[in-house]
Formats: sequence, C-alpha cells, structure tokens
Amino acid sequence: KPLLVILSDGRANVSINDKGEAFAEVLDIARAVKKDGIDSLVVDTESGFIRLSRLQELADVLGGTYYLLENLKADALSRLVRKSVEE
Repeated sequence: KPLLVILSDGRANVSINDKGEAFAEVLDIARAVKKDGIDSLVVDTESGFIRLSRLQELADVLGGTYYLLENLKADALSRLVRKSVEE
C-alpha cells in the first residue's frame, strides 16, 4: 500500500495554476489523496519564532499522522516510515 511522507515547513508559496491561494490548493490535493486511500505521514519542519502551523491542518485533511520534526530523531523518523509501510 502506498505511503505519502511529507516533510515541509508548510509555507506553500507558489500556486499551481497562478489563480488561487497555494495552501488551499494543497488542501484540495490532500482531499483527493485521502479519497484514493493513500496513507500519509506529515513531518513539520517549520522552525523559528513565527510559525504558521498549517501542517497539522494538512495532516487532518489527509487523515494522516502529524509529527513535529524537532520532536523526532532521524532513527525515529525512519522507524515511523517503516512501521507505516508494514501496516
């Protein structure tokens, strides 16, 4: 079964069709991914003082699991992906 792993800071800054709001387009795509039954992990790499915190919303729309990178170690991320693929 496919697994979508997203590592992002959540700052969607380029619209696909140059007509809309980039993050709204991302959420539309996420709904289609969920509808296709693709499992997902979302790893939030956002850092710094100002955080948009949009990736929790993305994970929710995907029906996926959300992780904050600063709370993960490299080996933990590898285990999460392997575990998700094995399920």
